[in-house]
Amino acid sequence: MTAATDITWELDYDAAWFIALPAASQIAHDPMVLDGWMQGCLERFAAQPGVGADELATLRATAEALAAQIRPDQTQLWFAPRGLYSDLLVSIAVAPVGAVGATTDDLFEGASFATAVDAMPLRTDTHGGGYLIRRSEVVPAEPPLLVEQWTVRLNDGTSSILIDTLGTTLPAFVLFEEQLLRLISGIILPGSATQVAHGPD
Repeated sequence: MTAATDITWELDYDAAWFIALPAASQIAHDPMVLDGWMQGCLERFAAQPGVGADELATLRATAEALAAQIRPDQTQLWFAPRGLYSDLLVSIAVAPVGAVGATTDDLFEGASFATAVDAMPLRTDTHGGGYLIRRSEVVPAEPPLLVEQWTVRLNDGTSSILIDTLGTTLPAFVLFEEQLLRLISGIILPGSATQVAHGPD
């Protein structure tokens, strides 16, 4: 169970595609939780064919970078499809409609890019309506790095849902798009039944 503001909700996600990051409260209570999480990630990847020492070193660095972005009042997942490297971090927040600061961009301070913007409407049977915004920005580096950010906002009149996904591995975003609606459907709000999400009308 995950609590944000005064809403208690659950997330049913496919562990074959995602790795849950430890909550900030867990780490504050026991810093060793992060070490155990890291070890579990590396064991998961090491069991996959074609993953050697070099790949594990890259994955460790990615896991450390994602862990540095753990934030309170969010459920965060690493999109980690089998056989494809990914650095996608998915952050989910749920709050009562109108809660100050709970579903605004300041929740993801420093993670909003607007160089290229693509917005499309999104509706669900039980989570209300909203939109999906895709943004990207080229970050100066050697070579330059394209950072992609997808933000989903939904409002059913009672609860606001914010899903923010940030990463640089574009092939992983292609696979993530197939999983996004399933992930939305897995957000179980108080009193909700089976969720069904739809793409743009």
